Amino acid sequence: MLPSRKRKRSTNQDLRMPKSISSVKQYFMERFLDVNAPCTADHRSPQKRCWITNHLSLWNSLLHPVGIRLREDILGKLTLETLAWCNPSTTEYRVVSAFLVKRLLNNHCCIQHVDLSYAGELFSDHRQQLSRVRLNAGLQQITLDGCQVSQPELCQLVRVILQGDPVRLKLCHVRFGATGMTSLVQSVATWTRLADLDLSENGLRGCDSLKLLEAVDTCKSIKYLKLDSNMVGVRGAQRLAKLLTANKTLLRLSLFKTKIQDKGAVAIGHALAANNTLESLMIGENSIGSTGARAIASSLKVNTSLICLDLRYNDLANGGAIFIAQMLPSNKTLRELHLCGNEIGEAGIVAVADSLANNSTLLELCLDGNLFDEEGVAALARLISCNKTLRRLSARTLQGFGSAEESHVFIEALALNQSLEGITFSVRLSCATEMLSQKLRCHETLQDLCIHTYLIDITLLFDALAANRSLRTLEVWNYSLDIDVSEAFENLLRTTKTIRAVSVSNRVSNAFLMRAVIGLAQNASIWRFHVVSGKLGVKACEMIAILLMKNRTLSAFIMDDAPIDKAGLKAVASGLSSNRFLQQLSVTYAAPSAAGFSVSECLRRNGALLNHALQFALKRATDKSSAAAFQLYQRSEFFAYELSRVPEVMCLSSAELLIQEAKNYILRNYFIVTGVVKRNLICRTFRRGTVVTTQFDKLNAYCLYAIASYLQVADVKR
Repeated sequence: MLPSRKRKRSTNQDLRMPKSISSVKQYFMERFLDVNAPCTADHRSPQKRCWITNHLSLWNSLLHPVGIRLREDILGKLTLETLAWCNPSTTEYRVVSAFLVKRLLNNHCCIQHVDLSYAGELFSDHRQQLSRVRLNAGLQQITLDGCQVSQPELCQLVRVILQGDPVRLKLCHVRFGATGMTSLVQSVATWTRLADLDLSENGLRGCDSLKLLEAVDTCKSIKYLKLDSNMVGVRGAQRLAKLLTANKTLLRLSLFKTKIQDKGAVAIGHALAANNTLESLMIGENSIGSTGARAIASSLKVNTSLICLDLRYNDLANGGAIFIAQMLPSNKTLRELHLCGNEIGEAGIVAVADSLANNSTLLELCLDGNLFDEEGVAALARLISCNKTLRRLSARTLQGFGSAEESHVFIEALALNQSLEGITFSVRLSCATEMLSQKLRCHETLQDLCIHTYLIDITLLFDALAANRSLRTLEVWNYSLDIDVSEAFENLLRTTKTIRAVSVSNRVSNAFLMRAVIGLAQNASIWRFHVVSGKLGVKACEMIAILLMKNRTLSAFIMDDAPIDKAGLKAVASGLSSNRFLQQLSVTYAAPSAAGFSVSECLRRNGALLNHALQFALKRATDKSSAAAFQLYQRSEFFAYELSRVPEVMCLSSAELLIQEAKNYILRNYFIVTGVVKRNLICRTFRRGTVVTTQFDKLNAYCLYAIASYLQVADVKR
C-alpha cells in the first residue's frame, strides 16, 4: 500500500478570498484589523483620516471580484463606485461585497460619494439587508442608475437613499410608482442641504412633475435642477414659471426633451423678466418655435442674471432667430448662446451674426446644424472680422460650406481674427483644407479647434498643426482616417509643444492607434487623449504599455471603453505599474482578473498621489508622503491646472504662486518634513583622506537650504 501524500498548502494566504461573512471577519483579523471598527475620520479635523484610507488595497481586493471599488478623490474622502462590468448576481463573492458595502454606508462618514450602476442584484435578501442600511451623515453625493438593477432591489435602494440628506442627488432610469413618488416629493421638501437635483430619464408623468416642483419650491437650498427626458409639459412649465418668479436660490435649470412646447416657453419667458438669480436655462428639444423664442428674447432685454441660454433643436427657424437677434444688442449679461439644429436659414443667420456687431458681452455662439448659404457664411465672416469679444464660434454642418469662395472668405476672416480662441466648423473641399492649413500654420491666438471633414487626405492639416504654436485643444471628426494619414498624425503628436487635449471622434483601426501611441510616447505636452477604438489587439496593448512606461504628462487615455482581452490587459497593467501620472484609462474587460485589479489599483494609487500633492500645495497637509507627492507633480502643467480649479484658488497665476511657495517650504523645512533626526553629517573634501564631521543642528539656514536643494523628499527612505 502506497503511503498517502499530504497536499501542499498554498503559501500565499492572499489567494484564499473569503466567501462568507464569518470568513471575511477572519480575513481582517489575520491582518490585525477589525472590519467592524468604526470610522476614525473627524470632519472637524481634516488631518484625522479614517483607518480605511490606509488599507484601500485590502478593501478593493475584496470588492473588485464583484466590480466595486473604493477610491480617494479628496484627501481622506472616499468614493464608492461600481465598475462598468459590475454584475454581482453572477459571482460567489456577492455576500462578502454586500456586507462590506453595508458597513461602509452605515458606519463610515469618510464615504462622501456613492455611484451605483450595476446589473442584477447585489444584496441576496435585499428587503432584509437594505432595511438595516442607514446612510451615514457624511455622505454628500449619491448617483444611482437603475437601468439594469432588478426592480425589487431598485425600489429598496431608492427607499434607503431618500432616508438620507445628500448635497447632490442623481437618479436615472428609476420608474417611480405612486408610493415612491410620494416619498421622493416628501424628501425633497424636507431636505435642508440639497443643492443639485438630477432626475433625468425617470419617466416622470406630468402629474409627478407638478408634485416635484411643489417640493422644489418648498426646499430653499436647490441651486441646480435637471429634469431632462421627463414629461413636464405645459402645466409643469407654468408651475415652474411661478417658482422662478419668487425663487432666489435656483441658479441652473435644465429641461431638455420635456415637452413644454411654445406655451410652456412663453410662461418661462415671462417669468425671466422678474427673475434676477437664474444663470443658466437649457430647454432644448421642446418644439418651442418662434413663439417661445419671442417670449424668451423679450424678457432677456430686461433680465440681468442669465449667462447661458440653450435653445438647440427647437424649430426656431428664421423667425425665432430674428427675435433672438433683436435682443442681443441690448442684453449685457448673456455669455453663451446655443441655437444648434433649428433649421435657421440665410435671414436668421445674417440677423444673429450682424446683431453681434453691437454686442460686447457674448463669448460663445453655437450655430451647428443650421442652413448655411453664401450670405450666411459671409455674415459669419463679417462677425469674426469686426467682433473683438466673441471667444468661441461653432458653425458645423454635415455638408460643410457650399463653395470654395464661401470657404475662402470665412477662412481669410478667421486668419485675421486675433481674439477668437475656439472655432468649430466643417470643411468639405480640398482647396479649403489647403487654405486652412496655410493659415493655421502661423495663427497666434487660436487655442481650440474642432474640424469636421469627410476628406480622405488631411495630411496637410496635421502638418500645419504640428507647426502651430498656439493651439491647446484639437478635435477631429473624420470618417476616413486610415493608415495613409497616420504618419502625419504621429508626427503631430510627437512634435507639438502646446496641444494639451486631442480627440479623434470616429473609430480608427488598431494600426492607426499604434501610430498615435508611438507619437504620444515621445510627447511632453498632451494631458488628455481620446480616440474611438474597436477591440484592442495584443500588439496595440503592448504599445500602450510602452507609452505608459515612457510618458510623464498624459493624465487621461480614453478609448470609449474599448474591449480588451486577458493578455492585452496584462500588458497594460505591466506598463501602468511604473506610471504615476495617468488618472483615467477607459477600457472594458469581461470579468474580474488579477490584471484588471492591478489596473484599478494603479489608477487609484495615482489619484491618491495627485490628491496628496494638491493638499500639500494648498497647505492643508505637511506630512512627508504629501510632500513627496507634490515633488512628483510640481513641474506638471496638468497639476497646476488641477490646482487652479480648486474654488479658493480660481486662476492659474494663483496656482503657480502656491506651487512656488510649496517648493520654498520644502527647501526651508526639508529635515523637518522628512523627519531626519539629529545625526552626524560627514563632508568629504577633494583632498584624499580629509573628512570634516558636524551635525545638522549646527548648520546655519543657508547651509541647510543648499543641502536640501540637492535632495528630494523621497530620498529619505523611512
